[in-house]
Amino acid sequence: MRNDSSPALAAKHWVLNVLAVTNKLNSLYNSKRILFETISNRNIRITRLGSVVIDA
Repeated sequence: MRNDSSPALAAKHWVLNVLAVTNKLNSLYNSKRILFETISNRNIRITRLGSVVIDA
């Protein structure tokens, strides 16, 4: 039986969420210059050159 709450599945969902957020910001700003870095507690710090920092 498969465990749907496995760490691997949680990581997959987290990565998909990161990609969705990045894609949304890219479409909003019409730019591929959005940089993001993962923080140890799984927060995502998203910055755009010349812009404020957004913690999601």
